[in-house]
Amino acid sequence: MIEPYLIGSVTQALERARQLIQIVQGPYPREYDGLRQICLTRLDVIRRDLLELTRESIVDPRLQTPRRVRHLKRIMGQLSATESVGVFALSRTRSDDDFLNRFITDICDDIAYPLIRPTICQMSQDYFHIYPDFNLLCMPLIEGRFLLHLPDIYHELCHPLHRPQNADLPGLEAYWSGPHLNRT
Repeated sequence: MIEPYLIGSVTQALERARQLIQIVQGPYPREYDGLRQICLTRLDVIRRDLLELTRESIVDPRLQTPRRVRHLKRIMGQLSATESVGVFALSRTRSDDDFLNRFITDICDDIAYPLIRPTICQMSQDYFHIYPDFNLLCMPLIEGRFLLHLPDIYHELCHPLHRPQNADLPGLEAYWSGPHLNRT
């Protein structure tokens, strides 16, 4: 009973991923290429994992089905996050976002930002924040019209510098060895 439902869910998730890829492949200014590549990579991994579920031979459903359901649940969480963050940001781009993405490029060039510059989207329901896994900086809907909170953009640019996977990057050696970090 659960296996046919699982296969139906996988089939639907594959179609959902396919349609999300179509959205990501749409025409966007080059400033969105980083976010597009992140979304495409994530969707490719999701599709591969889903296809693995469809190809798995079922020998003992009492053991395999619960594990397969857990695996599907994890994959669906990744699909949902990719859709609701990355693909959503791409699907609702406007000229205001285009301006802000050119603006963040200029900021990153001016300060010699040592990482790949993030994409900006005005989709925040709360305040400024960054999704490091998507390299996506979010700000409130009309904040870009005022830029009074320009320091908040700089603040958000610093969050990726704190990620452990960036500790070994040559461009961040001085930052990670500085006295300002308490590594306890």
